[in-house]
Amino acid sequence: MATRVPLVTTRVGQAADLVRNGENGWMVEPEDVEGLVDAIGRIAAAGDRQLDPVLDAGRRVAEENAYVALRPRWRDLLDGFVALPAS
Repeated sequence: MATRVPLVTTRVGQAADLVRNGENGWMVEPEDVEGLVDAIGRIAAAGDRQLDPVLDAGRRVAEENAYVALRPRWRDLLDGFVALPAS
């Protein structure tokens, strides 16, 4: 997502929390081979103008959830519970 490569994934792990089908990537159910083939086929047939909004949205989600973006939020959450190294 961060590199604007079309993402097709299954509904597992953190993907289920971050990927919105058709909005910032494409999601299929685990072990749904036909769903994977269909999603990849639609991406291959799509033009840049169709893909750009999804790829841009995916990049934003990746940046918002990158380690550097989340680190301050984790620090705030854990402050007082665990000893954290200085920045």
